[in-house]
Amino acid sequence: MKKTAEWASAICGLSVVTIKSLAKKLTRKRTLLSSGWSAQRAEHGEHYCWSMVALASMIGEIGLPGGGFSFGYNINDAGAATSNGSRLGVMSATVKDSTPKYDKPYTSTPYFPTSRFVDVINNPGKVIPFKGKNITYPDLKVFVVAGANPLSTHQDVNQLKQALNKLDFIATIDCQWTATCRFSDLVLPTTTVWERDELIPYGNATNRGVIGMKKLVEPMYESKDDFEIWRLFAAKFDCDKQFTEGKTQIQWLKEFYDKAYTDNQKRGINMPVFEKFWTQDNAIFEYPGQNDFVRYADFKEDPDLDGLATDSGLIQLFSQKIANANLKDCPPYPSWMETSDWKERSSGEFFHLVTLHPTNRLHSQLCGVKELRDLINANQHEPLWINPADAKEFNLVTGDIVETYNAKGKVLLGAIVSDKVSQGVLATQEGGWYSPDGDTCLYGNANILTTDRGASSWSQGPSAQTCLVKIKKYQGSTPNIDCFDGPKIVKA
Repeated sequence: MKKTAEWASAICGLSVVTIKSLAKKLTRKRTLLSSGWSAQRAEHGEHYCWSMVALASMIGEIGLPGGGFSFGYNINDAGAATSNGSRLGVMSATVKDSTPKYDKPYTSTPYFPTSRFVDVINNPGKVIPFKGKNITYPDLKVFVVAGANPLSTHQDVNQLKQALNKLDFIATIDCQWTATCRFSDLVLPTTTVWERDELIPYGNATNRGVIGMKKLVEPMYESKDDFEIWRLFAAKFDCDKQFTEGKTQIQWLKEFYDKAYTDNQKRGINMPVFEKFWTQDNAIFEYPGQNDFVRYADFKEDPDLDGLATDSGLIQLFSQKIANANLKDCPPYPSWMETSDWKERSSGEFFHLVTLHPTNRLHSQLCGVKELRDLINANQHEPLWINPADAKEFNLVTGDIVETYNAKGKVLLGAIVSDKVSQGVLATQEGGWYSPDGDTCLYGNANILTTDRGASSWSQGPSAQTCLVKIKKYQGSTPNIDCFDGPKIVKA
């Protein structure tokens, strides 16, 4: 089938005139195609990104000021000039001279995609494709969560709960009382940034410099910093000396700093020595860098000298690696494919629910802060934006509690009637904290409703960004939302 404007119009809902007009505008003036990463978190989502690159290649302005494509300009400073400084060192993810001992031969792959976590628990020994290779799931028994909240952020939470119950032990390391903490056998309180010494590189993509964040107060109650928690874990396996290598936390920070210091000396960047840097009131050092930045400009000028991280060093609109993998759900070139629920979506029975990035937090982080929730929530629930025509059909007004459901469970959300969403489409935020009541979330965790499947057999990434749901006005009593209450102290 030819991929014409008429073909695209039937899929996306835009008129043929609008699509053709946009195509002309893209080529008449300098055009930058800019996107975040969220659209990839859907079935066949990597092809959305690949198609963006293909379109930018057709326009022909990659490497020119104000042209080309971007992923991340809007979130991690990827569109700004990069410094000339060296990045800080980090601790190794493995412990030196420490070989695990197993009762039986260890045959699984030592890694797997995080989004396949539930599948791993349910199917130990299963072999799946991942980035052109086969990996074998381990037989998980213990789950240690550090700095994450999967009971709010993982897909199909009710299925996740069932899987977690199969594990022998769950421990969570956190400074907030999250849903995952509540579900754990052991919770280890970790320090906040005010209670620990840290060395922070700032500028996610640009590496602008180094900040020394010195603790303001001693750790409160029984909280410990992550270094000490993992040292104690290592001690249980008699390898704490290998883990620390005989260094304290501040000595490790000095080693990270000294590595950057030595590398920067070679680059002509004169940083203060660590002792001077750390003891000054304003412990910050900014690297010198470029004043102008054009992504892929060097590649455009000399592709052989400044090649890309692809097999050929060039922009590839065909991948032989993916072709060799012979995957039905991931062709070796940018493609549009129907999702597995496309026929249900076209039936008109369901709404298409889109889970947006929150405006006042990062994923589930800071959802426990009432002042931030109150800025966006409706009637003490995560918001559900609904088109006026759809709201009228279901007799909904802003502030009504909406029971949003599918075969996986139910979520209570607060209606916000808005023409910013199309008819037949609903929008909410991802990362809402989980307040369970059977198969229902009383507060608004949309991941009760999302499908736990890999974006494709190539990436095996999450596909939680969209799902199909039905709605009705909530008629029950005022729900008891207790996910923000903190732990209950029970005396023995």
